Amino acid sequence: YEKKKGHDSRSTDNTNIEIQARPKKRKRELERHSSKSKRMEVIDIVDLSSSEDEEKCADAVSGTRLPNNAEKVENDTQTPIAAPCTAGNLYELDATRIAFGEKVFSSCCKLSVFLGESNSHLTIEYNTLDSASGTPATKNNSLSDRRPLKSRHTVYINDSITHMVYYSVKDDESDSESETIPLMRMDKPEETSNRSSDGIRESTTKAKKSEYPIQNDQMSFLAMRVTPNDENKLVMFSDTYDHSVVEGDDANKYIVIEVRSNEEFQDVLDKMRSNASIVKYLHKSLEYSETYEYLKALKKDTLKEEQKRLSSLDSSQRKTRSSTRKKSVDASQNRVLLVYPFTSDMNSLEDAALGLMEASGAHPHSHIEVDDQQSVSDSIKKTGSNELAASTVDISKKIRGRNHYLTIRKEDLDRLEPEEFLNDTIIDFWMRWIWRKEIHDSESVVHFFISHFFTALREDGPKAVSSWTAKKNINVFKKRLVFLPINESLHWSLCVIVNPGSINCNGNDLSCILFLDSLKAHRKGRISKYVRDWLNYEWKRLVKCDPLEAPFNNCTMPVYDPKIPYQDNSWDCGVFVCRYAYGLYLRRHRHFTRDDLDDKFIRAISQSPEFQFDMHDIERLRIEIKTLLEKLSANYEVMKKKEKQERKLRGTKETKVCKRI
Repeated sequence: YEKKKGHDSRSTDNTNIEIQARPKKRKRELERHSSKSKRMEVIDIVDLSSSEDEEKCADAVSGTRLPNNAEKVENDTQTPIAAPCTAGNLYELDATRIAFGEKVFSSCCKLSVFLGESNSHLTIEYNTLDSASGTPATKNNSLSDRRPLKSRHTVYINDSITHMVYYSVKDDESDSESETIPLMRMDKPEETSNRSSDGIRESTTKAKKSEYPIQNDQMSFLAMRVTPNDENKLVMFSDTYDHSVVEGDDANKYIVIEVRSNEEFQDVLDKMRSNASIVKYLHKSLEYSETYEYLKALKKDTLKEEQKRLSSLDSSQRKTRSSTRKKSVDASQNRVLLVYPFTSDMNSLEDAALGLMEASGAHPHSHIEVDDQQSVSDSIKKTGSNELAASTVDISKKIRGRNHYLTIRKEDLDRLEPEEFLNDTIIDFWMRWIWRKEIHDSESVVHFFISHFFTALREDGPKAVSSWTAKKNINVFKKRLVFLPINESLHWSLCVIVNPGSINCNGNDLSCILFLDSLKAHRKGRISKYVRDWLNYEWKRLVKCDPLEAPFNNCTMPVYDPKIPYQDNSWDCGVFVCRYAYGLYLRRHRHFTRDDLDDKFIRAISQSPEFQFDMHDIERLRIEIKTLLEKLSANYEVMKKKEKQERKLRGTKETKVCKRI
């Protein structure tokens, strides 16, 4: 504003607008504007990604926190007020679960650690479902109908943390062959591992002792006691978390964050130990034998989920037994929907996948990055739904005597309902389906084993499964990817052998084992031990080498677990295995090289278009597999009716011939 002869003038687009102002009113306006300017303080929000910005931020603010109401925006101004920041570094860790005393969360958990000269703090994040929205987590509601809410608790180091310990699993500890007391089952009766018809192991009696147990009983975690206050909002957990408890066997004494990546956790711990404001609260690293006290809430949560799975299995088995004894209405659960693969032409099979994404072999993203070695589009061309659109060849000529037939019943289809656990029939069907176009191609660079393969390998040794490859003349050392679905301890994971035949080559191809686990519930080191034993046995059988030679070991065939999407519930592990297998199958024409180790498979897997999916995609895939099976079942019924009519016609002709004779 400019004062000119008692008038205020304002220039807008080179046009002067004269405004007549009364002296007293103008004075009050200036006083109100002056007081508002003194009351408000504008602070720049600075990105801490560069050192230059850190210096600006350090010079701009003093490091003191604003009052609780400082984050509110005045109604009569459009300028937001930001909380001041201090120079420092922010580190983020994906978490599997977070326990506030006895209350456990497992959806979209994350721990952020901000380390600075002052105001160092931890931010704990997780998702909950909005109960006020009227859509609780039930089987009748899809994920899209629920409204997840992001909850966040910021804990300042100097104000509220009174105790902090940690335990980090090293690779050599996790992969060692020595027996350890399983923490998650320390006070649980000895159980048996009996394979149910669902392909999920249920525990009922004494388990057969195995040489290398694969259940992951060790976990990396950060545990602490925090004084609840209005700022960290931990008062809301007063019923499940009591920071004042010092002695006793209660599970409500600690806040425990179970992290996913041991390596990333180690890096963050190193940064925390070098920070003066937090190192005095970071008391010590725990020994394995000391961790049980801190993991009681997580242990209870694990057992609760296991009981939920067992109840689901028991319910299914009770229905099956009831239908067998009484042959009542429950007999519909035993109804055969289809036997796959079945006699059909390629057009009918591909029509069943029309309108579906993964089932049709479509790429999950329309914009595909070009690989260093070979364009990923080659994969799409070979898996696309149009490849065999014009083909009418009867596949029965190819499958007779070669395939393991899968009988899919109504009870198997019910496993695809929301919040149900997938069984081995569904997993094996999906693996065979995505591989259907080259399953009998001897030049195929991949091979899929059914889920029972690893179970037999673990229980009976490599010799017991040698016939799986010998009778079918399968040479796994000519494959680029070998898929092994793993089903143990009521959980599914996926093991993929990469370039096993390149172990003794001097080229750039990488020989390794990729381990994909959506919950990190299995020990990758123990599983890889079984796989290497089998590879050594196959090597001796096919290469006819020295019986004492064992070329596959930790050094020549290491195991890696790249960063991938994880589940945020307890029942979708099977669907994640299906999606992992599909993503890697699309990448089968990519050469995995030693260069991929430099960025920890970030470009090859983690950030590849094939692995950009979330829980909504998992829910969609569950529905998609069910839709595919229903369509195939309809085709199967048509085929059976056609065969029945043909048999009837042949019988009529034979009867007429007999009468003539």
